[in-house]
Amino acid sequence: MKMEYRIRPAAVAAVLAPHRTAIFRDLGALAEPELPVVETASRACLISLIESGRYLGWLVEAGGEVIASGGVLLRRLLPRPGSLQGGEEAYILAWGGERRIPHITLPASDKGRPLYESSGFVQTSEM
Repeated sequence: MKMEYRIRPAAVAAVLAPHRTAIFRDLGALAEPELPVVETASRACLISLIESGRYLGWLVEAGGEVIASGGVLLRRLLPRPGSLQGGEEAYILAWGGERRIPHITLPASDKGRPLYESSGFVQTSEM
């Protein structure tokens, strides 16, 4: 049986913050005691960013449950090679392409890397 997925906009930091923290856990970048600190701080930041329109999030649902989330954090990009006029930098996939955002970055776990590579992402030396 094929799983049906639903993608919808997310505007609730309480749902997005745990998902954001989980990626850092999965990457091995946070120790267990640090997880609640990052989740609480992320929730506070996301509330402000969502209200200002600088963060747009989406939830992926299957079987009535949220199984994944993602979002874009918009920031001003100074002129540089590949973006001579500057513009905005986005932090996720096709949405940035639709807005003609020339530079998109994201962290990827070993498990997630093949998905992003299949979408055209390449690993770079940028930190």
